[in-house]
Amino acid sequence: MVGRSVRVRVEVFKAVVDGQAGPGGGGFDKLKQANRDVFRLSVALSTRFARTGDITRSHVNAGVLRVGRASARSAVNNTSPHAPFKHDGTQGPIRPNNSARLKLPAGPNTSGRIHIFPFEVRGQVGDPWMFRAGQIVAARLGGVATRR
Repeated sequence: MVGRSVRVRVEVFKAVVDGQAGPGGGGFDKLKQANRDVFRLSVALSTRFARTGDITRSHVNAGVLRVGRASARSAVNNTSPHAPFKHDGTQGPIRPNNSARLKLPAGPNTSGRIHIFPFEVRGQVGDPWMFRAGQIVAARLGGVATRR
């Protein structure tokens, strides 16, 4: 699971966007703006729980990925190594692989001490902030937000 990123896509049907843009088109510009809105809203929603700022800084705007005759798709990614665990949650209980106890090495977030936990810890509920951002913007455009 390490190295996996979180991706949220917004797909909008071309007829809906062109209808909202009015005569003369402008649907592609509307989709680019929606993509920027998903990116900004994802960053804003991630600051609620970010301690170190790693998740907030790891948002990547992939831009408009595909424009077809019927629909257009754009995406926003988060490349932080622990973003999938925060976004999708974890299944508990979590147990160590090769030790009797879970150990957290000393570091800046542990006050320079090694922390040792019991044999297992509960999983955490996910906080799908990027998917919520995609849903909010997609609802405004009449589109669909999907996770990778």
